[in-house]
Amino acid sequence: MPAFRERWLGVADRVEVQCLREYQGVEAGRTTQIRPDDELRPCPALWDYLVILSDRRVVPCCVDINGDMTLGDIADTDIQTLWTRNPVLQELRAHHLRYDYTGYPLCRGCEFTNVSLLKRKARETETELTAE
Repeated sequence: MPAFRERWLGVADRVEVQCLREYQGVEAGRTTQIRPDDELRPCPALWDYLVILSDRRVVPCCVDINGDMTLGDIADTDIQTLWTRNPVLQELRAHHLRYDYTGYPLCRGCEFTNVSLLKRKARETETELTAE
């Protein structure tokens, strides 16, 4: 990890390494779905950062641990081009601004886009903590 961080510190504004977590709308064996009355928002990450996977593929989101929404390979394209002129990222941002996650399974059940889901999880956690 230190070599990875050192390599990218001079290139990126910030370098973070995350541990592996459950993602993609699946948590503890149950799939999360958008309810008709859920409060949705565009994912803030799409305007904040890009993620570079261990195999050099660049994805728009830390939830995309399998590289399903690959924007390119960092060895072939620079970050500035990927950030400002990548058609896949531009289309994804446009869909998010319309709250249209139909073509993006990673986004549909994500707590970053679903404020109601985040609030439900917070209530469940609070209930579990007070029950102990």
